[in-house]
Amino acid sequence: MIVKKQRDLNRVMTPVIQTRMVTGYNACNLEQGRGMFDRMKSQMSRHVDSVKSVMFRDASVTLLAQLSKLQVHVSQSNQSINHASGDTPYVSLKNESQARTPFVTRSRLKVCKSTF
Repeated sequence: MIVKKQRDLNRVMTPVIQTRMVTGYNACNLEQGRGMFDRMKSQMSRHVDSVKSVMFRDASVTLLAQLSKLQVHVSQSNQSINHASGDTPYVSLKNESQARTPFVTRSRLKVCKSTF
């Protein structure tokens, strides 16, 4: 179950990026005639420049939300396995609020964002 959720995480950003790119794709699709390839490259470059920060933010927020859900799921799975077997968990969270804390903090996200 956890492996499936990890695979799903790999697919979570694509729809967010596709949604932000539709306008650029449509603009490129309208180009025709001589020099169309250069105009398409220019259109796409301008579009990416105009949406890259919002696109990155949206994709990051979506991914962080899914990572938090996975973290809670893993924690709950470990707790139920440990309770069922009577074993002491070798890794545990101190309280439930920590399970909801995203892996990446907002300050780290700003650092990552500034590198693009």
